[in-house]
Amino acid sequence: MSTLKVNAIRGTGASSDAISVNSTDGTCTAKDTNIRTQNLIINGSFQIWQRSTSSTSAGYATADRWQTEDGNLGSPTITRSRQTLATSDGPYAEGHKYYFRKAFGSSGTVAANSDCNIKYKIESQDLANCGWDYKNSSGSITLSFWARASKGQVFHVWLWNHDAGYTYDFPFTLTDDTWTKITKTIPGNSNLSFNLDNGLGIEMRLTQFMGTNNTTSGHTQNQWATYSGTDWFPDFASTWLVSTTPTFDVTGVQLTPTDYRPNYPHRSYGDELLRCKRYYQTLSASPNYIYANTMVGNTDRVLGPMLPVELRTGPTVTSAATLIEFSSGTARSVSSYQAIQSYGGGYIQLGAAASNPLRWLVQYSSEL
Repeated sequence: MSTLKVNAIRGTGASSDAISVNSTDGTCTAKDTNIRTQNLIINGSFQIWQRSTSSTSAGYATADRWQTEDGNLGSPTITRSRQTLATSDGPYAEGHKYYFRKAFGSSGTVAANSDCNIKYKIESQDLANCGWDYKNSSGSITLSFWARASKGQVFHVWLWNHDAGYTYDFPFTLTDDTWTKITKTIPGNSNLSFNLDNGLGIEMRLTQFMGTNNTTSGHTQNQWATYSGTDWFPDFASTWLVSTTPTFDVTGVQLTPTDYRPNYPHRSYGDELLRCKRYYQTLSASPNYIYANTMVGNTDRVLGPMLPVELRTGPTVTSAATLIEFSSGTARSVSSYQAIQSYGGGYIQLGAAASNPLRWLVQYSSEL
């Protein structure tokens, strides 16, 4: 029997080792793209849309966990929506079926205070516990995603480590109406910090445009730097924004504590939905209504059900302006929400006493 002794194995055309061997104990480290590693992005394949599959509102309005911010861009109607991939699209071959689209009804306009972003926020404790050696410059995390723009130019990604007050940004280039896979390995830094709590750890922005209030011509990219309110990016190209009815598409967003991009770790619809429900839940949407009883002795108060998944924190609660009584169909106005916790419970204070159980039509949000 013979023994092959090596320190590493690398492909003939590769720039890094596929397998590194520890010469002392014989253990090895392999870059195996077929291993389904964790993805710190929930709903990166855009399966879950509890709120709506289309909306002209900014903020959290459509795809779960994703937020848009579009300000001072003129007066175009901007629609955020779920779209279906064609079998010929690049992301489809990786198992993705949907993508998120931001579509302008007309050209945008440029202003110093313009901003146009798709945003995602990650809990601090999830980053602290993910296995990333984030204080070590040799410890890396890799972001990858598919993107397409109706008009090509250089766009940018911005990451903000909220606990430490440090940011990192990098450019990516798209050509007209072409799906492109973007992969970026980001090093750690001794100044980074992630608290062991449910607060904001990293805010990520896929930025389509930013006005000069937040850009500088001498900005340095591809490095961690102290947060600045006026120096986020180099000056932005506006080719895409001022084109006729611009669109921007994204899917397959993946953030893994590795120094390479593994295959996308697809999750079942049910698994992804449960993860999303930590941040947003809606109960009793049509046609699956839930009816809740009023309190004994306080028939102007409707008891709240326990939630199937505990929320990140005590939620912001909204409902229809009126709740409908079972059988009679009488509408009862909502005055306030009381003692509703991360696990649900509490009650809704009505404007008047009710005679029957009421249809519970309520949304709970604990987004970052």
